[in-house]
This record gives sequence, structure tokens and C-alpha cells, in this order.
Amino acid sequence: MPTLEERVAFLEGTVAENRGVMTELRDAIKSMDRRLDTKIDRLDGKVDRQFLWCVGIQITVLLAVIGTLLRTYSH
Repeated sequence: MPTLEERVAFLEGTVAENRGVMTELRDAIKSMDRRLDTKIDRLDGKVDRQFLWCVGIQITVLLAVIGTLLRTYSH
């Protein structure tokens, strides 16, 4: 049967290993968080550009329809 000191030493070693694993896990999560923030920012910019294009196309079509109606009914 191991002595009390051996058992405590084993537990201290296990805790030290777990501390290292937790530090690595924390760093990995922070890295993933930064990458996710970057991707979300890029996606947000892309959605903004596509929204502006969509609004621009709608306004162009609206002006074309109004122009056609004015031309048709002005004669």
C-alpha cells in the first residue's frame, strides 16, 4: 500500500497535468473566439454590401417603371 506522501505526490502530479491541459484548452478557446470574431466581421461586411446592391437594383427598377409609366401616359 502506498504511503500518504506517495499518494499526495501522485495527486499533486495529476493536478499539475490537469492545470496544463486546462491552460491549453483555455488558449484554444480564445484562439477559436478570435477566429470566429474575424469571420463574423467579414460576413457582416459581405451582407452589408449585398444589401446595398439589392436596394440599388430595386431603386433602379422602380425608376425604370416610373419612367416607362410617365412616358406611356404623357402621350
